[in-house]
Amino acid sequence: MKRRLLKCASVLAAVAFLAVFYGLAIYNTPESDAVKATDFKAGRIIDDAVFYNANTMSVADIQAFLDAKLPTCDMWGRGSAAGRVVNETGYRMPAGSTNADYARARRAAGNMRYHEPPYVCVNKYYENPNTHETLYETNGVVKDGMISAAQIIYNEAKRYNINPQVLLVLLKKESYVWGDSWPLKWEYNTAMGYGCPDNAPCDTQYYGFYNQIHMAAYQFNRYKERNYEYNYHPGMVNNIFYSPDYSCGTKQVYIENMATASLYIYTPYTPNDAALRNYPGTSTCGSYGNRNFFMYFSEWFGSTYEVAGLKVIDDRYNSLGGDSGKMGEKLSEFPNCNIGHQGACVQAYQNGVIIYSPETGAWENMGEIRKKFVELSSVDGEMGFPIGPISKSRYLDYVEYQYYTGGTIYYDKIARRSWSVIGQY
Repeated sequence: MKRRLLKCASVLAAVAFLAVFYGLAIYNTPESDAVKATDFKAGRIIDDAVFYNANTMSVADIQAFLDAKLPTCDMWGRGSAAGRVVNETGYRMPAGSTNADYARARRAAGNMRYHEPPYVCVNKYYENPNTHETLYETNGVVKDGMISAAQIIYNEAKRYNINPQVLLVLLKKESYVWGDSWPLKWEYNTAMGYGCPDNAPCDTQYYGFYNQIHMAAYQFNRYKERNYEYNYHPGMVNNIFYSPDYSCGTKQVYIENMATASLYIYTPYTPNDAALRNYPGTSTCGSYGNRNFFMYFSEWFGSTYEVAGLKVIDDRYNSLGGDSGKMGEKLSEFPNCNIGHQGACVQAYQNGVIIYSPETGAWENMGEIRKKFVELSSVDGEMGFPIGPISKSRYLDYVEYQYYTGGTIYYDKIARRSWSVIGQY
């Protein structure tokens, strides 16, 4: 089976047993020139507002992302294996051989990790979270109780308030299975690198895709909730090794936030200058896990730093009195930036929402006007985005209105009636 060049290691952290690969140095082509590895900031790899925002992707978004990144899947092993080396004698597969034939030959040669089809790619993967039955056991048939890889990622991200984009990046950073067009079952055993210390075999109790996604998300939440148990802490200078080879030395890093501290707990090395200059390759005394996390996230999802909308929404909320003002308390820690418009976000509160887009800013939407807005399909309808606050008419103080990019919504408090006017302010 084809295999990318890699090198990996992991860590046994301070109090709890956990371990993960320190990073696969994968020889692949960067997907974007928009960011460079030398832009990596050791003390601020990713902002908390990005890392802990679980609202960035729906299940459908995750599935579409997986399908786009993994477009080819030889689930039944019909692809060509002609010329591929089978064993140490140099025997090669003859013309007309398939991947399934190659797997049989490798197994006959003593490598028991190889098996008959199916070979289930990540975007095709299903597992029962309770029984851990997968498509490998059901010959590709999705049975009751099984859920997709996309659903598993979404569920665990929501459960532990971790950005699903973070989990997708870790899946690429840590796994053998990412990008494999005909993966063997064992490749899912340590898909997130969890439970694999530098100095011991991987712990089999954490094997399997669901277990790996679940434990990674759980652990990142635990780092935040119980940071005092671990080696790296935000708001202070931390001594971080360059490599699992401790003779390579350390770097003093002022860690600016909890998300960055969590990445160092999970992957406890910081790249040296040579590793940053040589992305996506290797270097003497280099480590690649946190470098690769920064690059993969940036290439796939954009900046690892807080988007402007989050601050603008908070500024508007605070100007309205914060949690003691008319909006009431927040219903979630971070806004939902998965509303189908580039850069747009909505934050829910007890008494309404604040809606943001880069073009219109952040404006509250509440009460009867909001009810009408929702009736008109919210930002997906003809009204579009609000472009100002809910205001009283200068002429009839019992009439409220709010302007939108596509028109105006009015509410008459006496008649208790709301109506919209398209294209007029």
